[in-house]
Amino acid sequence: MEDLDINLGMDTTSVFHIFRKDLNGQVPLAEMLTTMMRLRGGTSKADFIGPSVMIGGLGDDLQRDIRKVQEMVLSSHKVMQGCQRQVRELTEKRWAAAVEL
Repeated sequence: MEDLDINLGMDTTSVFHIFRKDLNGQVPLAEMLTTMMRLRGGTSKADFIGPSVMIGGLGDDLQRDIRKVQEMVLSSHKVMQGCQRQVRELTEKRWAAAVEL
């Protein structure tokens, strides 16, 4: 790893935990090469802060999406209540008309 300018700061036996595996539990060659290229060179504060900021942003996006879904569900629920009310009214009118006959 040193020849590739990769310093993991850990023992080399745990190196495969950082790779994304496929459905068979194997690390595809392209994934291994891409990840190793990202690991080259020394670490900086940006290496640690950048992902943290990105994850925080994803949390904000997720909260916004959850609110949108909740609003859509509530809106759909109100529409369904309106439909149920219309069906009930039509049913009552038809029963009333049938009773008059």
